[in-house]
Amino acid sequence: MTMEREGAILQAAVDTYGAALEKKTSAAEDAVRQYISENLLYIELLKKRGLNQETISMIRASYEDCVALAKRHRVRVSVLYDYIRFLWPLHAYDTAIETVQWLLHYYEQEDAPPEQQAALKNMLGILYAESHQCADGERMDGDGDV
Repeated sequence: MTMEREGAILQAAVDTYGAALEKKTSAAEDAVRQYISENLLYIELLKKRGLNQETISMIRASYEDCVALAKRHRVRVSVLYDYIRFLWPLHAYDTAIETVQWLLHYYEQEDAPPEQQAALKNMLGILYAESHQCADGERMDGDGDV
């Protein structure tokens, strides 16, 4: 098989996969959900090995991958809560605040129950306080935006 033919076959496969994700077909969403689930299992295994500089870095990279997919495809957004809970004890407040703000915006669009939005706003306020960004917390409007 020539290099051109292999390249064409590979490009066709990439195009086909990309088109499936772009159309957000049920099968593509299932694939994204499955990928996120597998990554969450990997994260749990890494946590069981013990947290050190290396595992924290690996866990964070896996979470960031899952969060990006969840945001883009709007599936398994619960992974964002897991990510926030992971970031909190690491004092990664800026990333946690950004993630909570995205969730607030997402839930506003989805007409989530007011209790769920209130819980996120409470979480955001606590993150602002712990990160000593009290001024930003005080300027926060009703939507959780500064």
